[in-house]
Amino acid sequence: MPRLRVLEGPMGGTVFELEPEGNKLGRDRANHAVLADPSVAPRHARLWCQDGAWMLEPVSSQAYTFVNDRPVAPGTTARVAVGDTLWLGDVALAFEETPGAPDDGAETLAEATAALEAAERALAQQSAEIALLQNRLGRAEEGCRMRDDYLRQRDEKIKALQKDLTRAIDQVSRQLIEAEVERIRRQIEAEARKSIEAAQRRMLEMESRYVGVQAQLEASERRQRELEDQVHALEARLGM
Repeated sequence: MPRLRVLEGPMGGTVFELEPEGNKLGRDRANHAVLADPSVAPRHARLWCQDGAWMLEPVSSQAYTFVNDRPVAPGTTARVAVGDTLWLGDVALAFEETPGAPDDGAETLAEATAALEAAERALAQQSAEIALLQNRLGRAEEGCRMRDDYLRQRDEKIKALQKDLTRAIDQVSRQLIEAEVERIRRQIEAEARKSIEAAQRRMLEMESRYVGVQAQLEASERRQRELEDQVHALEARLGM
């Protein structure tokens, strides 16, 4: 009778003997094969024998199911043979024959048959391990591809941010230059206004001084004429 054997992880080596009528697989304790792993759905799948062939049907859409490297969608069935590896979430299970107890009265043919079966089981186990490694390799390659896509997208975002930053710096630089030019222009205009106002004040002071000097000259001329008139008057008297 076939059985399921956990290939790795904390439950590695755990064996579940199968019943032809049906076996429920999942994380829930009510299942025939209880797989205590968070990647396994509480009621993940069922496995049964039909007309001599073992069939697997996922019943949950919360986690993925594979037979070797073939995905099995919920609501569909897949045939399982000795040597296959079943993936329920991240748990790998080897579908293998249960080894029988040796018979003391076994004949040479029976011993040869047992040896052949043992070799077949070993080959099936090796095939399961190979399938397990291939599945891991496929996942690793997918992880590398996703990582490369992420790095490429991150590089594109960084380049876009660098361009935006360069434009922002250029814009800020232009604004700073324009502000500095405006400040210098205003400073020059203010200094020019001050210089013009000072020159105007000096011109007003000079005009005021000129008016005062002009008034003094006119007063001096009047005084001079008065003195000349007095001299002429004295000279006239003396001539008399």
